[in-house]
Amino acid sequence: MPNSALNPRWPVDRHAILRTSFNLTTIGDHVVIPGVFRQRIKVIGMLIIVSDDVDVQVLDWPGGSELTGVLSLAGDGNGFILPQADPAAHWFETNPGNGLNISLSANVQVGGCIVYYVE
Repeated sequence: MPNSALNPRWPVDRHAILRTSFNLTTIGDHVVIPGVFRQRIKVIGMLIIVSDDVDVQVLDWPGGSELTGVLSLAGDGNGFILPQADPAAHWFETNPGNGLNISLSANVQVGGCIVYYVE
């Protein structure tokens, strides 16, 4: 992992880099990271693995603003990785105060983890 001596934009001194994991199994919307008052959740890495065919979408919640399009993932251990990005070039962010939501189109096991910070 880069450090602030090598990359001055890396927010180690300003922000705590946080991680969360999730294991979802039911159709619908799931709050994976709760909102933080007046703060944006900025995703710098993500892993999602699915057990069967399912459409997955990442949303800003509440409000349902799309942070990704619908990702149609084939089953049996397939998924995707968003490699950890420089925080100045994060993958996506929520609106201030909103949480990060993952929506599933079917009752399928979907697991993964997210690396993020709040600002």
